[in-house]
Amino acid sequence: MFNFNKSDINALSLIIVPLILSALGAWINPAIIGPASIGSCIFYIYADRKQRKQAGVNSPSFWWWLLSPVYLWKRDTLDSRAKHPLFLLWCVSVVVMVLISLAADAKESNQLVKTRTCELVTEIMHDNRIQGSCVKTMELNRVEGTEFYRGTVLITNGNEVPVTTNMQKDGNIYVRITDTSTLR
Repeated sequence: MFNFNKSDINALSLIIVPLILSALGAWINPAIIGPASIGSCIFYIYADRKQRKQAGVNSPSFWWWLLSPVYLWKRDTLDSRAKHPLFLLWCVSVVVMVLISLAADAKESNQLVKTRTCELVTEIMHDNRIQGSCVKTMELNRVEGTEFYRGTVLITNGNEVPVTTNMQKDGNIYVRITDTSTLR
């Protein structure tokens, strides 16, 4: 599709490193990702400009590190690449990073619902003077097309209690215990 050569390695790294950092976001402190991306951007643009200068090829201004897609567009233009492959690859990379971010947010949101469900089951038990508490949410799956989740929670007596959780648009969460006999 697009032909890249050895002289494109720094420009390709400029695109790929933030993508890799985004993918590692689940295991790395998110506060590190932004500065690491900016640092890698500055480094790879500097290295690319240095490599191009040694080869006697013109480069876009160093200050385009502030807008790396513009740097890549101008670089493709200077290299007479009509289809702007580096810029297009950067666009694809951004779409992938957004999808990774959305998937991470959905996972985090589901974990929040699970945690809050367990807390509310414990509250319900204490309100009804039932000793014990929720240990963990075993399973909680969203009912497709609704704001409801169905699943089970494990309580301290070892029973698995079936629950329905309702996640409201305003962020409030309501829990209904469908079989209260398992609480005792």
